[in-house]
Amino acid sequence: MPQPSRQRGFTLFELLVATAVFSVVALAAYQAWINFNIVREGATTQAARLDALQRTFYWLGEDFPQMLDRPVRDELGQERRALLVSEVGDNLIEFTRGGWSNPAAGITPPRSHLQRVAYQLEDGRLLRRYWYHLDRYNEGGDRRRLLLDRVSDVSFRFLDTGREWRDNWPPSNAQTPDAYPLPLAVEVNIETEDYGVLRRVFAVPG
Repeated sequence: MPQPSRQRGFTLFELLVATAVFSVVALAAYQAWINFNIVREGATTQAARLDALQRTFYWLGEDFPQMLDRPVRDELGQERRALLVSEVGDNLIEFTRGGWSNPAAGITPPRSHLQRVAYQLEDGRLLRRYWYHLDRYNEGGDRRRLLLDRVSDVSFRFLDTGREWRDNWPPSNAQTPDAYPLPLAVEVNIETEDYGVLRRVFAVPG
C-alpha cells in the first residue's frame, strides 16, 4: 500500500535568504524612488527659476526700448525727470515708457498709453513698480510685481551721444541735467546668486 507524500516546508535558512533578498530589492526600490523625487524636485525648481528669468527679461525688453522723454509730477506736485537713476532710495531707476496697451480706453477712469515704471531691489528681490497715471499727485499708490529673487545687485550703464558708456545719467558733466536728452541705449546688469551676472543691452528710441 503506497505511503502518503509528506509536504516539505521552508527551512529557517531559506526564510533568512528570502528575507535578505527581499530587503535588498526593497532598499534598492526605495533608493530609486528617493533619487527620482530629488531629480523631479530639482527639475521643477530649475524650471521655475528659468521661468522667472524669462519673465524678468520680458519686462525689461518691454520697458526700456519704449522709454520716452516725458517728465512727470510726483505726489507733491514736484516735477521728476523722464529718466531718474539713483544709487540710494527706493528705486534703482525710474522712467516713462510708451506702448502700454489700453483695451479699456473707452471706460472710465481713463488712462494714458504712457506708463511710469521703476525697478527696485528689496531684500534680494527685484521688483517692477508702475503707476496707473503719469502725474500721480492724485494717485492712490503704485502696483508692484516680483520679477526675480536671489538677486545680489543691479546696475546700469548708459550710452551717450558721443558713443561713450556712462555709469550715471545724466552724465556728471551735463550742463543742464534737467533738459538732458535720453541715452541711446541702456545696459542692464543683474547679479544673481546662481547664474552670476546677466547682462542685456536695450536701444532707446531717438
